[in-house]
Amino acid sequence: MRKACAAALFVGIAVHVQAQQPWSIGARGQYGFLWPHRPSSWILVDGHCAAMEMFLERRVRGDRAWHHDYGMPSYGFGLLYTGMANQERIGGAVRVLPYLFLPLAKGDRSEFGLRLGWGVGYVIKAYDRTENTKQIAIGSQWNTAIQLMPEYRWNADRWMFTTGIGIDHWSNGSVQLPNLGLNLLSVNLGASYRLQDMVPTDTVSDG
Repeated sequence: MRKACAAALFVGIAVHVQAQQPWSIGARGQYGFLWPHRPSSWILVDGHCAAMEMFLERRVRGDRAWHHDYGMPSYGFGLLYTGMANQERIGGAVRVLPYLFLPLAKGDRSEFGLRLGWGVGYVIKAYDRTENTKQIAIGSQWNTAIQLMPEYRWNADRWMFTTGIGIDHWSNGSVQLPNLGLNLLSVNLGASYRLQDMVPTDTVSDG
């Protein structure tokens, strides 16, 4: 009996896993600058900077009503590094965040939508009252990371190519001062590859 229950549980888990949409793995290059949203932050602006992101993503299965209400969104996880163009005072920044891509308009192979993410960020050089007094944006190395990015996507079988304009924000919520926050405004190009073919999308009745 125990073996039968264990086998049934295993089959149930396997069917559930197989029913999910496959993961895509991708990379995105970004180019932009530190956006001084307050006049005092201009002291940190020292030119343009590049950023690189690696990400994993997959589309929802379609077995929930909200999946269809929001146009079959995708969810994923992104790891980004940027030098912030200021090695002396900032050193660079990293962020890891889960995100949701909400489609707003769709074509046969293309779609336009909004990517929203909230996770953890790390700033290499934070404010220090003796050694880094001009880093007036953030007083802690560990921070919250937030992203807002309008994005256009074009699908070619298992490949997907993307471009967008992103705002990445690092902040500690005034847990440790100063906390003006760091904003990276950038344009980007990316590509991803889906590891398997898509599975049929579930439908959900109105009732």
